[in-house]
Amino acid sequence: MTRIATLGGSQAGDAATHAALAGRLQEVRARTLFLVEGLSDEALNEVHDPLMSPIAWDLGHIATFEDLWLVQNAFGRPPLRADLGRVYDPFSAPRSERGSLPYLRAADVLRHMEAVRERTLALLETADLSGSGNPLLADGFVYEMVLRHEQQHTETILQTLQIMVSEPYQPPARRPVPEAESVAGDMALIPGGPFEMGAPGVGFAYDNERPCHAHDQ
Repeated sequence: MTRIATLGGSQAGDAATHAALAGRLQEVRARTLFLVEGLSDEALNEVHDPLMSPIAWDLGHIATFEDLWLVQNAFGRPPLRADLGRVYDPFSAPRSERGSLPYLRAADVLRHMEAVRERTLALLETADLSGSGNPLLADGFVYEMVLRHEQQHTETILQTLQIMVSEPYQPPARRPVPEAESVAGDMALIPGGPFEMGAPGVGFAYDNERPCHAHDQ
């Protein structure tokens, strides 16, 4: 995923960055909803495997995580639905128990996702991403984190759809698989030696990807 460019001081540049972030949020959300398009309420709500969350739980968790980081923590606003905090907390709600929780079902969870997104986009319009204020907002860091979080749950939803047996799943569309190019030849020998491992000190990275350091292989 492309890192958000360092912001300049112009209002035009700030507006362009806000628009770019909003576009990326909408692009990722469109893919999430695309995957569940056409599923019955039963397929959204039920437990398909004890190792996997109900798809509706994943959708509600995506929205609750977004509300937590892009509304509450970034701007100090109260939660949209305080009663849902523990329902979608992965630490207090293990996968084996999520099917019995009062999570939002079907149309209710989709409406909740829309309501959270409305607050997110409204606050984004005036967000100070320059680095002089809330460090979560600096350079769009927290938006990148939330985007990647939703993409991770998109993968989880895909896993659930692949093992679902309650109804056939037909994707709304398919992308053609690119033709593979075979490369003939022997194994390549890569000599060992020192190299840099880890993410650089700027831009988005997870905690376990820093600091960048020398490693000898």
